[in-house]
Amino acid sequence: MTMVSYLLVAYKSNVHLDAALSSIAAQEGDFEREVVVVDNSPEESCATLVMRRVPDAHLLINKCNLGYTAALNQALRIATGGYLFLLNPDVELVPNCTQTMLPEFTDPSVWAVTPQLRDGEGRVQPSVRNFPNFATLLWEFSGLSRLLPQSSIFGRWRNRYFDYRARAVVEQPMASAFLLSRESFARLGEWDERFFVFFSDVDYCKRVCDAGGQIIFQPEAKATHQHGGSTRQE
Repeated sequence: MTMVSYLLVAYKSNVHLDAALSSIAAQEGDFEREVVVVDNSPEESCATLVMRRVPDAHLLINKCNLGYTAALNQALRIATGGYLFLLNPDVELVPNCTQTMLPEFTDPSVWAVTPQLRDGEGRVQPSVRNFPNFATLLWEFSGLSRLLPQSSIFGRWRNRYFDYRARAVVEQPMASAFLLSRESFARLGEWDERFFVFFSDVDYCKRVCDAGGQIIFQPEAKATHQHGGSTRQE
């Protein structure tokens, strides 16, 4: 039977983590579940919460904050599933989210899948960008990207013209909910720990695309994202 490993990096995340774990337990579909939690905030440990909600979870508590990327790699080394679902602790999956995403992998060119994210009010959250380049710096610093956000030239990086109602091959989705196949992870290896937290997902998506893989945005799969649930603690 297919195994999906849900990988969560916690950092002062207890206010959201319980709901995230509950949404994993409520996932529909004929597959096994494995939960791996790495906690980067020992002073506010999530151990009691995790063990109460998911008694068979793999839990690792670091002695200090190693950063998101290093902690994610720790989780990836523990995970045994054929599919690796990277999930922020401030994300709640709708019950059919995982089973809606998994069929995408019947196409071997698909290496990763991401759902439509919504905020706490149910509004679609902008979560798909294009890769930044040197021109991005010019448009951002000049203010043209803000003046002409719908432009395919000046607004290309932020991608504000993206249609969040349609399935699409995308470059760089937010990795708050990011389903990766074991095969693609085996090809690409671990995430680059030189990125403490931000832009590690941009780098990994670039590696997927450079290796010939596709990343699919699947709007029929949905999740609620309380944006910045961990990072705004600092």
